Amino acid sequence: MTPQQIDERTRITYFWDRVRGSAGGFLEATFQTFALLVAIRVFEAPAFVKATLPAAFPMGFLLAPMTVYLAARMQRRAGVICAGYAIFCGIGLALAAASGGLWLFVVSILVSQIILSQVAPLVTQIYANNYSSKELGGRFSTTFLISASMAAFVSYTGGRLLDYDLSYYTGIFVCGALASLVVALAFLKIPTVPLKRVSKGNPWQSIGLLKTDKLFALMLGAWMIMGLGSFMTFPIRIEYMANPVYGINATNEQIGLIFGAVPMITRLLSTKFWGYFFDRLNLVTLRIVLNFLLIASHLLFFNTTSLWMMGVAGGILGLSFGGGSIMWQLWVTKISPPDKIADYMSVHSALTGVRGLMAPFLGYTLLQWAGPVIIGWVAAALIGIATILFLPTRVLLDVRRETLPT
Repeated sequence: MTPQQIDERTRITYFWDRVRGSAGGFLEATFQTFALLVAIRVFEAPAFVKATLPAAFPMGFLLAPMTVYLAARMQRRAGVICAGYAIFCGIGLALAAASGGLWLFVVSILVSQIILSQVAPLVTQIYANNYSSKELGGRFSTTFLISASMAAFVSYTGGRLLDYDLSYYTGIFVCGALASLVVALAFLKIPTVPLKRVSKGNPWQSIGLLKTDKLFALMLGAWMIMGLGSFMTFPIRIEYMANPVYGINATNEQIGLIFGAVPMITRLLSTKFWGYFFDRLNLVTLRIVLNFLLIASHLLFFNTTSLWMMGVAGGILGLSFGGGSIMWQLWVTKISPPDKIADYMSVHSALTGVRGLMAPFLGYTLLQWAGPVIIGWVAAALIGIATILFLPTRVLLDVRRETLPT
């Protein structure tokens, strides 16, 4: 491929990925903020359901090795496969909008998220194929900036709409279905190629990387503990604010602002900053900085009943998310050989699924047993342990980077 062709491929990818990011931000707000809020306030869902909804994306991540295997076997363009997932996600959201009862709503949301989560390992491979390693963080951070802007806008305006009339949730989910179609169109327009079939002997072959690549296994172990501590707090934040028993009983607008808009805005303001340093710093150093921000946010949020202080905690959480989302999507590009990125990402996604599936149930169990303050301290402790485990991998990662092709 000539330099001109490479530049044109990068230009097209960058344009359509920003379109995808805009629609993806709408979907993020729909799933992360309004799915659980509607379940609580429209359908009065029991605790088990409230714990299950945030676990939907992680459930999907458990299927990542199978997704990569099937994508390689099908020999269809990665963008076409991702577009298919987005279309089915849109169908699920349309069913959620049309549902008149709890169980159809919950099943539709669960299936939609599980399907959409399958694009994660394929997107990372697309980025690695279409962007140079020196611009990955910068390009992705721009897409993420656009996504965060849309998510912040939707979280706030959607919360206001629900305060006016809870039945307006149907309109929010219809718009989410339309956003899924925009995501599908963008994937079809992005230049992509099929995954290499030679790298996939069976669906679970990639899991063997945990045995053959010790550095990868060590980093994933630390990531597992960190993610478990952080993930368990996310649904509890909404529960803490929405349930009158904890003395806050925030409005839908306040929840949308503090849990959705404020973190999205600080993600928006910081994402280019984090993208710059992702391209230039040792990723373990960056991960540790983000961990300290997470610890501060969790401790502050669950040790106050002041909406203003919760807003500050939400802002700190957004700062961490601004770098954390870039790290989650791209960090394997700094440890994996170029032709194995989808394999590494599938393992990372699957383990994200394990911790993400466990975390909401752990969070709700602790909430019933000990209350919100203890949840904040447990989350901080787990992230602190993970930070200590990350430390010895920093030098090992520098050595690994010297051996990988650029």
